[in-house]
Amino acid sequence: MLTRNILSDSIRSIITKDEDYLEVLWGVNEFNVTYNVKPNMELQANLIVEETIEFLEELREFGVTPNLLKETIDIVYVLEGLIAQCEENVNVTEETEFLLKLALNKIEYVVVPVVHTYFTNRQLSEAFAEVQRSNLSKLDEKGNVLRREDGKVLKSDLFSPAEMATIFSSNDRQTYLT
Repeated sequence: MLTRNILSDSIRSIITKDEDYLEVLWGVNEFNVTYNVKPNMELQANLIVEETIEFLEELREFGVTPNLLKETIDIVYVLEGLIAQCEENVNVTEETEFLLKLALNKIEYVVVPVVHTYFTNRQLSEAFAEVQRSNLSKLDEKGNVLRREDGKVLKSDLFSPAEMATIFSSNDRQTYLT
């Protein structure tokens, strides 16, 4: 059985500074309140799988890019979204739990090493702030929330994508996979 602590360990493997993790906590809470997100562990678990696949595809196809930095934060965002919904155990279907365990394995053995090799804590913090800004731009012109059938918040015409290029280029490690 997957637990809240296992999910928390995954996030804390990526976001290691306490003050940065608090920003994640507050940011995801602000998103949930702004968009009136209803508890749906199945959706959140599937979003973790979806975002992990997007990270792996970006890495495989393009290497370490500004978009990979955004995909990293998307993983953190949906992990915290699921944590916010469970008291102790993650209650999802067997199939979703299996896929979620595979995603968490990829996060531990691929995402975390790549992130800590190519991105700094400062970049992760700045990237989270930028993704948060972007995520809060999804309301339509009337202030309505657009949702997919399963409840996922969708982008409106007013959506402003996260700009990662400046944050990405500030990497002082100067080593990239390409």
